[in-house]
Amino acid sequence: MEIRTLKYFVSAYETGSITAASQACHVAQPSISQAIQKLEGELHCTLLIREKTGVTPTEAGNLLYQHAKRLLADSDSIISLFKPAPSKTKRLVNLDVHLPLSRFNWVLDVLSKTAKDTRWHFVNDTPNADLHLCSITQCPPGYDFIPLWKDDYCLLTPDSLRFDFKTTGWEGLQKLEFIERPFCENRHLWVALQQQLGLTLTVSAQAPTEEWAQLMVAKGFGVCFAPIPSDKVAGIRVVSLPFFDDFERPTRTLGWAVSPGYENREILVGGR
Repeated sequence: MEIRTLKYFVSAYETGSITAASQACHVAQPSISQAIQKLEGELHCTLLIREKTGVTPTEAGNLLYQHAKRLLADSDSIISLFKPAPSKTKRLVNLDVHLPLSRFNWVLDVLSKTAKDTRWHFVNDTPNADLHLCSITQCPPGYDFIPLWKDDYCLLTPDSLRFDFKTTGWEGLQKLEFIERPFCENRHLWVALQQQLGLTLTVSAQAPTEEWAQLMVAKGFGVCFAPIPSDKVAGIRVVSLPFFDDFERPTRTLGWAVSPGYENREILVGGR
């Protein structure tokens, strides 16, 4: 009894047709018929009843099918144990921007779709990476930028603080304690704004990540200028910034900076 013969039998059993089995196995129809006849001779029983419309398994055929499926599965498992693992292409992703966890989770889901043939390495300060997760202002020269999100900035305050630009004006900020985000790519705009308005802001803390800044605000340790959160954060109130003519309203556009040699670009936008 050969493994190949059992494969032909299982295919004929599952498709209900010698013709369909020959197509599925990519062999001539007589080869399927001869293999099943040989199998029936070895087992001294009829396995499939041939009819004009196809084949119908006998009781012996049903019994053999159950054992054959297990045997073929074991055979495939043995082969996979000794089959060399497929080589994967190493790709570098440089993390140039701090993302909220919900967005970074989306990024990981996108990259995981290529996990079978790509081994991703997340790095920092690697200018020649295949991909940069960054803002449009950070896109390296010669790279193509694929935008994913555009964020407006706001003032984040604790729920308990009822700050309102309409009643206090910009000068009211001087009565608050601020949590700085030194990693922010728009930090220079806030510095310029303070100088332009002659404001002196009190800095109570520096947050190393976006999540830390949001949590510190929610716990009442201060307020901060930050992108509007992509997800609602408990304990935080979003205060829109007022317009005035000479102030460049901060925004940021985040996405992929893609190296010229990277080909699989359609996967990067996911379902967006």
